[in-house]
Amino acid sequence: MVRTVLIISTSSGVPLFSKELGKSIAQPRLVGSLLTAMVEQSVHAVGAPLSYMELSSVAVTLARDEARNVCCAIFHDPSFGPDFGKLLASQILHAFLEEYSEDLQASSFGFHRLLPSAIFGVIRPVLSRLQAHPSGAITRALVVSLDGSIIEWHEGLDRLTLVANLDVVLSCASELMTSMGRGCGRVTIDGANRTRTILQRLPHSGGVLVVAVSRTAAYRRYGRAIDEAFDTIAKVLQILQDRGFSKEPP
Repeated sequence: MVRTVLIISTSSGVPLFSKELGKSIAQPRLVGSLLTAMVEQSVHAVGAPLSYMELSSVAVTLARDEARNVCCAIFHDPSFGPDFGKLLASQILHAFLEEYSEDLQASSFGFHRLLPSAIFGVIRPVLSRLQAHPSGAITRALVVSLDGSIIEWHEGLDRLTLVANLDVVLSCASELMTSMGRGCGRVTIDGANRTRTILQRLPHSGGVLVVAVSRTAAYRRYGRAIDEAFDTIAKVLQILQDRGFSKEPP
């Protein structure tokens, strides 16, 4: 669970934005000043800014823009780990600066409405990273939401055909597995041109993860990357569901 999102001016320690998504933190202004001091001390002591710290029941991940002197701190459960925390903090900070770089002080209230789309935006770099996997086996990676919207669009895709076929394939697979007393989590289709398509239904009504791979590549070369991408997207959808945010592309 993500508990609090805090965006701080590292030049003054003053919070520019604070949003409680779970159990709140007390005195965000004081916490902002403390984090700023810790980042500066880390730079002086080891030559690099503090990026992650973990306590018994909460972890803090920080993403920093040194040019604009702004830092995003995410307070979250330790189970999320530093990698996901860094990805989320970086994406939120990017969205914040993209919207308010001209007037940071005007952002206290306006960014609340943009936060869900910033969180949802984590999915796109996850898909891009998956498609750029070093194995070279993954040719396409995208998410198809329940309303047919596609994240990470690729030229040459027939959107209507893709969405219609997904619905038919997953429905048939679900019926078959249900008749055997099992659930359907993943469907693999071997198609023409040495292509294999992996369909995996996302939790929390998040749609379907679609990954196209080369049939000549062994699953062990790319399987872990798909599982990690699925888990990351599932975490994003969990955050959105916990707060009642929309799980459709903004």
